[in-house]
Amino acid sequence: MPSTPPAPDARPLEDATLGPPGVVLLLSGTTALPGADPVGEEERADPAVVARAEARGELVRLRAGVHVERGDWEAMSTRERHLLRIRALARVSPAPVALGGPSAAAVHGLPRLAPW
Repeated sequence: MPSTPPAPDARPLEDATLGPPGVVLLLSGTTALPGADPVGEEERADPAVVARAEARGELVRLRAGVHVERGDWEAMSTRERHLLRIRALARVSPAPVALGGPSAAAVHGLPRLAPW
């Protein structure tokens, strides 16, 4: 009976570098799952405070309930921004996140022909 080859080792998102170091995600509202493990640095924030800061232009919304400071966002490359959006998705997703295409290439540090 032929044996099946072992599955390749999957690199969990927790081990991947998703955006520049030191960038803090601000989590607010019910979308920030309380039991989920953090993927990078994060802080909890009051939803009303976050909404006011976003309205003043101090924060950038990555997903519902996940923001980053505008200064950090503007200092990032487009690839780093893409990685940070993946990090935001991984943080609020109720299920494991499977990446493909450009997102998988970004996480694995592969080059891309088109600009980010």
